[in-house]
Amino acid sequence: MFEDHKNLGAGFLFIALALYFGITAIAGLKLGTAAQMGPGYFPMLVSFVLLVLGIAIAAQALRRVPSRLGTIPWRALPSILGAPVIFGLTLRPLGLGPSLLLMLLVTMTASREASITTVVLTSLGLTIGCILVFVVGLGLPLTTFGTLFGGR
Repeated sequence: MFEDHKNLGAGFLFIALALYFGITAIAGLKLGTAAQMGPGYFPMLVSFVLLVLGIAIAAQALRRVPSRLGTIPWRALPSILGAPVIFGLTLRPLGLGPSLLLMLLVTMTASREASITTVVLTSLGLTIGCILVFVVGLGLPLTTFGTLFGGR
């Protein structure tokens, strides 16, 4: 995806170091002014220069990313992004089993290659496996069937 990943990593490393040392200088040392520099003035100045360099290096690396908007799977985006929302909204009323099954069914619609049989069988298998691991095996206090099915 990123052809210039070394420069991108270096830029982010510079930014992280600049933020760490800049925040440390502000929090623990007196900065002073340009006329009367305190012990934190020079570290803060170096942190600012390092931050600017890090942003410049990372921006340069990001500019080299090839633009391939045609390859973004637009059909899959709502499925992948909506699945956790669906799970969160349905967990309490439906319970873990139906919510997980619904989330997996929605997520698997992102694939153009999966058949309906594969989607249903995989979703059922993963749901049963999660219930066995988390509710039965680990004993987590999750209701398998929610309030709509008479659960707590």
